[in-house]
This record gives sequence, structure tokens and C-alpha cells, in this order.
Amino acid sequence: MRTMLGPRRLRAPFLLGLVVGLLVLAGAASYAFWTVRADVGARATTASVGFETSGGAGLDVTYGANTTAAGTAVTLRNTGSREGTYMLSITPGTAAMGGAVAVRVGTVATTGHCTADASLGAPVAGTLGSALSHSGRLAAGSSVILCVRTSMAAADVSAHGGDSVAASIATALAVGEWTRAGGDVGFTQSVDLPAPVAAAATKPGWYLLQSAAEPTLCLATVDYHGPAVQQKACQNAGLATPDDQLWRFADAGDGNSRVVVRAGSKPWLQAASAQLGTPTAVGTSGSDLGRWRVVAAGGGVRLTLRADPTLCLAAQGAGAGARMGLAACDPASSKQAFTLIERGDSAPQPVTLACRTDGYTAYLEWPKLAGYEGDVAYRVRVDGSESTIHARATGWDTTAQFAGDRFAATYPAGPHTITVEQSVFGGPWTTTGTGTITSAATAPYLACGSR
Repeated sequence: MRTMLGPRRLRAPFLLGLVVGLLVLAGAASYAFWTVRADVGARATTASVGFETSGGAGLDVTYGANTTAAGTAVTLRNTGSREGTYMLSITPGTAAMGGAVAVRVGTVATTGHCTADASLGAPVAGTLGSALSHSGRLAAGSSVILCVRTSMAAADVSAHGGDSVAASIATALAVGEWTRAGGDVGFTQSVDLPAPVAAAATKPGWYLLQSAAEPTLCLATVDYHGPAVQQKACQNAGLATPDDQLWRFADAGDGNSRVVVRAGSKPWLQAASAQLGTPTAVGTSGSDLGRWRVVAAGGGVRLTLRADPTLCLAAQGAGAGARMGLAACDPASSKQAFTLIERGDSAPQPVTLACRTDGYTAYLEWPKLAGYEGDVAYRVRVDGSESTIHARATGWDTTAQFAGDRFAATYPAGPHTITVEQSVFGGPWTTTGTGTITSAATAPYLACGSR
């Protein structure tokens, strides 16, 4: 009489080797793999259990503008004498970007068929935000090739610049009550930091920031003291536009700006933190939470946060009263675009200075810079050199006054070119106007024009 013996577990030697290579999804044929072999001497009656796994490299990738997918082939071999159930499991670590990485696993005919656009048999799909597995039956002495593909959408690449996620691939074969692990391979995927976006060119001035999504609404502080910032019905009344809707871009260095409001004592726009959905306010923080890159967006601009360039200023709702906050930058989103409407003209074309004189005093005059009288500084040049002998010439008193005797004592007799330059908000100096006066060594000392 034959006696049935229960299975006897034996120790199994493992041999682990790693060969590093590269799988290029755009059709390249290079292939890297790891090999794990379990030669199992265990037997259940006359059955033997054996399992080999190879492949699995190629998922270490940095996503960016030119790379949005990766993949690797994994070959599983049942080297035993009985059919079993194989399993390939992907276990990610905890990372915010994991949910944005799509994963597909399925069978392919050969390792070379594991490409970005391969047709997968019996596919399973998920993300690196949670565990994922693929399983099937594997006959004794046979093998199966699984293709593991990961990818990110372009919008997710933009939203996760600088992020990374780690994960691992594990394999196993189950034959009855016996389970043999094929080892595991870890990989890390990351996203390039986006290249700095060129700042939009804006001239010094006070602007309404009109919503491209809702053109009747403009960026505003809640009242003249802030700190909340929200959408409010635009009051574009030229020089009478209320100060709580007027903003300017003050250079903060490194191509970034502080977005300064004209009203109140909390001058600039800032975020409470570099997190999605964080509301913005006005304050005086010196950190990168108060610095923005002003980026061209269609016919207007959008504002990208210096502390996290993937976050942009956007309304957190619709209609008047909607708070402004941070959203994932999307160049196609009208909620993130603002049309600039300038209050007055801070950089008019240069004029010919109006001149009058009584022979003893000369007055050279130009129009006031309406709306910027308290924001503009002037300097006067005589024949290209800055003058220190004139009087007046302020934003409120736009006249350069020269005393004839002092002028004659400083400059030689003859015609002289007078140039007035302006700087708004301490910005670059530009020409406001030019004129000519002629001096003499004796009275009358000054005359308008050349003679």
C-alpha cells in the first residue's frame, strides 16, 4: 500500500545578479534586467517547485517636456513540474505625485514588444498612488513576459516639477500551498523642475488687473486696509479709479516682481503658503511667497509664484467676492489670465520743452504726469551732464528753473541743450523732453532757443 507523504519544506538557495541597462520606449532595443532564480528542492509527492524572474530595469526616469513615459519588460519562468499562479505586484511609497503617474501592466509576446504604444494582453491599470498587481496561470516549464508601463500627462508634469516617487516591483509563484518569491526591484521616478518662464515686459505704471474669464471683474483688496484679495466689479474711471483696484509690478530681482497695491499700508500680494488652494492676501512678507513672475498670457499676463513656479494666481470661485488663491498653473486657463489696464500713461512720448525767460531767469516746462505726480522723480541735464543749479522740477511742479547769473557762471556763453528725464517708482530713466537755451556772460543772461 502506497503512503501519501505531506510536503517537506527544504531550504532554497537564491542567486541574485543585477545587470544595468536601458529600455528606450521610442523604439530602442536596449534592455536591462535583474535575475532571480529559486532552485527549490522541495517536493510534494513527485512535484517540484522552481521559479525564475528576469528584467525589470528601465523605470528610473525623470519626466519632463521631452519625456512623459517609461517602461520595462519582466520575464517570469516556471521551472518546476507543476502549474502555478504568478503575481507581479507594484508597491509605491507615499508621495503626492504618485496619483499622477499612470501605470499599465499586461502581457507581450517578446521583450522587444514592450514599447510606449504596445498592445498589452490582459492589462490592468492604476497609478503609483496605490498598490497594483497582475496575476495569471503559468504552466510547468513555461514563461510569461509582462510589460510594465508608466506615464504622466503634460499638465501633471507641469504641476509636479521637482517631485519624486519611489516604488518597487515584486514577483512570486504559488503552487498549491507553496509560494516562491522572485525578489523585487526598486525604482524612483521624478519630474524636472520647469525651466524659468520669461517674464512679460511691463512698463512702470498703476494697472487694473482685469479677469480674462470674467472681464467685468478686477483684482482688488477687500477695503483700503486689506488684507484679503478678491474679485470686484471693475471701476475703470481713469484717474478716478479707486486705489484698492490699482496694482503695479515692483522689481524684486531674479526676474520676479512684487505686485504692489496702491491702497492701504500692506503693500503687496502674497500667499500664506505654497500649497494648492491657499488664499492670497496683501502683506509685507519678505519671502518668496510675496514674489511673482509676470508671464505673458495671450494679450495679458498670469502670475506664477516664486516659491513654487507650478502655482499660479487664480480666482477660487466665480463672480464678485470670489477670493484669489493658488491653482496649478495652466496656460489655457482664463481664470489665471489678467488683462492690464493702465491708469493714465506713465511713459508718454518725449516733448519739446516749453521755454520762457525774462533774460534773467529761464523756465523750461513740460506736462504733469497725470496720476503719477507722487510716483515720479525728474533730473535735468545740461549738454548731457546732470545739472545741480536748477530749481523746482518735481512731479507736482514740472518746471526746471535756471537763474541767469548762476548759469552764466557755470557754463560758457552760447547755446545749450536742456534734457529732462524721468523715473517712475525708481525705475529706469527715460527722456521726458528736450529744449535749447542760449546763455551770455552779461545781462540779459538767458534766451530761449539758439541765436
